[in-house]
Amino acid sequence: MTITENPERDERAARQKEIADQLKASGALNEIFAKMDAGQPLTGDDGLLGGIVKAALERGLETELT
Repeated sequence: MTITENPERDERAARQKEIADQLKASGALNEIFAKMDAGQPLTGDDGLLGGIVKAALERGLETELT
């Protein structure tokens, strides 16, 4: 199996890591991490990821409508 280089993917991954590092450093993710540590699932009907995506989409839609 050959692993091919993909500079675009590598650049995107580096940007994503930088954003995640900034969010962690700012404390913006502390509440989410606390919920994960308390056992709340990431996926599924009560998952954190679904709630985060829903909130982001609703906020974007609200911005578009104003």
